[in-house]
Amino acid sequence: MRHIKDYKTYLILESKETYEVSDIRELIKDVEDNPDNWAVDGDGHHETIIVNSLKELLKIFTKKEILVYRYLAVDNKEDINSENLGKHFTYDKNVYGDVFKYDVGLTGTGTIYLVEVLLPVNKIDVDKTIRANLNYPHECEITASDDRNLHITKIEKVK
Repeated sequence: MRHIKDYKTYLILESKETYEVSDIRELIKDVEDNPDNWAVDGDGHHETIIVNSLKELLKIFTKKEILVYRYLAVDNKEDINSENLGKHFTYDKNVYGDVFKYDVGLTGTGTIYLVEVLLPVNKIDVDKTIRANLNYPHECEITASDDRNLHITKIEKVK
């Protein structure tokens, strides 16, 4: 992995790099060493959110499996395709709010359900997960490499 000094460099190198778990500590160091260069969202906290998100990923990759969550908007619970849930999850079910709903496309019609999945860590697409957490750290995203035959532990209607 190349040393990345700021968010603009990351965007330029984004398609040329493949991130692995071993790169996370170096990415954290790059952000902490140059925090002003990563403050891209105008409120000055983007770099802090990135670091916290990457530190959480370090913890996740030491486990065998983790609980992840996916919010879905459907007309009724029976419309949830449990055989093919999608690949994008969050490791923090408390991220749900107006900004999150907009970011993940839940602003339309339908009832919102929270699907809880027990995901083996070896089914995580490491590169896409790291990229998602650099681009949208507030979403706390986990990207599954394969979304078939996932172990759903709970489906509940969101109030």
